[in-house]
Amino acid sequence: MRNRLRRAWLALQEFSERAAALPALVALAVVEYALVSLAFPLAAGRDLGTYLRASFELRADEVVLPQALLMRAPVTGVVAEGLLAIGPVAAELAMALLYAGAVVCWWRAGRTVGVAPGVALAALVLAYPGYVLLFHRLASDAVYAAAFALAALLAARVVESRTAGRGAAVGLALALLVLIRPVSLVLVALAPLL
Repeated sequence: MRNRLRRAWLALQEFSERAAALPALVALAVVEYALVSLAFPLAAGRDLGTYLRASFELRADEVVLPQALLMRAPVTGVVAEGLLAIGPVAAELAMALLYAGAVVCWWRAGRTVGVAPGVALAALVLAYPGYVLLFHRLASDAVYAAAFALAALLAARVVESRTAGRGAAVGLALALLVLIRPVSLVLVALAPLL
């Protein structure tokens, strides 16, 4: 039994180095999202109304409800408004692709350390039900989770090879995180430690 598991693990690592690994991982993540959607379709998340009000106020010529702008960062409202504008089926598909993108980011971040950590990290993210459920609520949680996965990948790439372009990409990712949840300013203070 142990030898079979070892052979399966080695075969999975070998497969992850092929060109077909990326589309297979995306397909697996989208299928997982679709299966979870049967029980938990995309729904309004926490404080969606406030985010939408803030998004509306950003576009308004005259601000009527400044509290909405003061209470919520702008990115989640803009993303939520855009998803609601394209319709429910397209919004569900967009969230599935956002989830798949986050899974791929974690896989690629793990691969900067080695093949085995990349496979293990992708498997853990796919196996954890709470992560996929985050993407079934239209709220800052899903947007932040995807942006954080992207920032983790970019930070791993900077550690792998320090270039000005990669450093700028990490800076932009941190700015995006702050525009989703301002508490992420703490990460900006930690960035020089990279």
